[in-house]
Amino acid sequence: MVFRAVASWLAAAAAAAAGAAPSAPQVAASDAASVPASAATGSQGCVKSVAGAQFLAASQARGLVPVSDCLHVDLVANRFFAPPATACNVTFASRAWLDSGWEFVRLKGLGGFTSRHEDGALIVTIEAQGGFSATEFTLRSKEPMPSDDCKAAGLGDILK
Repeated sequence: MVFRAVASWLAAAAAAAAGAAPSAPQVAASDAASVPASAATGSQGCVKSVAGAQFLAASQARGLVPVSDCLHVDLVANRFFAPPATACNVTFASRAWLDSGWEFVRLKGLGGFTSRHEDGALIVTIEAQGGFSATEFTLRSKEPMPSDDCKAAGLGDILK
């Protein structure tokens, strides 16, 4: 049963990567849904959206690993799996992952999951027997910055 659920989820993720419509639900969770998902700056600070795989690969290269009680976590492959009987959590703590001037705003992904902000961390809860793959992380600077600086800001400036 678990293998069938994981295989089904992997097939959906592969189809989505190939441009087909995903059969797994795509869920966007945020505590700031009104923030646009493109690079912009303003009174709310600089907002940058980064592809999930790109964000996780850059994090892995810097030695950043989320706290997790999941069955399987693979940042390079952008795959997270819950155990068969219980949901699990993957925690991205802002103070451990991001420069002090940045914060997580939103997460989009594939699979059965929810996300929430708690104590300065982005916590992803994956349903039992389920999987998750991040499609987009949206980050925001805590202070406004000039438009040129916002456009130029990259993961090297955002990640610790």
